[in-house]
Amino acid sequence: MIDFDKLHELSLHVQHVDDVFCCLGTTMATAGSKEAFYKVDFTYCYELAKVSLLMNAKQFLIVSAMGANLKSSIYYNRVKGEIENKLKELSFESLKILQPSMLLGNRKERRPGELDAKRLFKALAFIFVGSLKKI
Repeated sequence: MIDFDKLHELSLHVQHVDDVFCCLGTTMATAGSKEAFYKVDFTYCYELAKVSLLMNAKQFLIVSAMGANLKSSIYYNRVKGEIENKLKELSFESLKILQPSMLLGNRKERRPGELDAKRLFKALAFIFVGSLKKI
């Protein structure tokens, strides 16, 4: 079991890794506050990246979000942009930032807005061609 508030201790147990995949993330609703959301989507991700370097990781891969932008008026996208920019300052041989659109899948919690968006995207899939295909 990992205590995310003590990620720095990972390097005490693991001396070497090549690739680290970071898929940490939450929603504002699940987090309950901007501060709690930031802790998961920025702080934990950044701490994992730093400890990965201590474990000699060559490559760091992170799942971010389409629309991530440090200057976004949307808090979610702004935090995603902030973590992306901060990771670029670290000295990995390779940094891969994956920016998927909506992540679909079975969820434990009920997300009515996401379900509505999923239905809408499915119905309008024929529109998403060319430069819109990434959506």
